[in-house]
Amino acid sequence: MLERIDEMMSSTTATVITGAMFLAVALHTTVDVSSWIYTFWNALLTYQVGV
Repeated sequence: MLERIDEMMSSTTATVITGAMFLAVALHTTVDVSSWIYTFWNALLTYQVGV
């Protein structure tokens, strides 16, 4: 049980870090917002499937 919680915590941390990186990139580029959301969502789903 504790191992599962630890996995979830590290997974959440990785997701937050990834999200922060995407946000930082988005704020420094003039990329279209809808395509950014699409790219972020795809990356998030791909990551979840990988986990």
